[in-house]
Amino acid sequence: LTWTDHITHISHKINPVIAQLKRLKHQLPLHVLKMIYNYGIALWGKSPDSLIKLQKKAIRAITGSGSNAHTSPHLKNLKLLSIGDIYVTKLLCLYKQLKDQKLPGPIANLFELNELTISAPKAPRIKIYENTIRFELPSLLLNTDPSLLNLTNNCSYHTFKRNMKEFIIERYSTMCTGCRACYPQAY
Repeated sequence: LTWTDHITHISHKINPVIAQLKRLKHQLPLHVLKMIYNYGIALWGKSPDSLIKLQKKAIRAITGSGSNAHTSPHLKNLKLLSIGDIYVTKLLCLYKQLKDQKLPGPIANLFELNELTISAPKAPRIKIYENTIRFELPSLLLNTDPSLLNLTNNCSYHTFKRNMKEFIIERYSTMCTGCRACYPQAY
């Protein structure tokens, strides 16, 4: 199963919302536009390019930026996460819940906690499984900043989630804008 059809459907629904944001940017305060944005973004699975492009379009509409403006500074100013970062936060929150033994048994059984941070996962036999959390979480943990991983030991789930978001947003000013080469290493 893939999310391609669903993502296409969501993309078609998001485009009119972005057009509305452009029209409303002169009539509504920024905090209301941000609220519309937060409730309008839908995401399933790993960050597909079509949703990334739509998110950038929405951020530019909210901020009144040009069509080629970099969105990282705007995401930081608005204290919003990129689509890719939303996915990363979901995976890291799953890891925190796993460490705290707060996941339902069947989901927790997908992972062996001791092996998650030691080595990269073995490649799946079927290519389509490479994009599942079973294989992406260990890879993410290997490339995540140790100080971010240390937060999983030292605080509650809600504090971890808040601190992780702040950590990621602060990183927006230091990473090269739009560079996919440095993206995974940024955590």
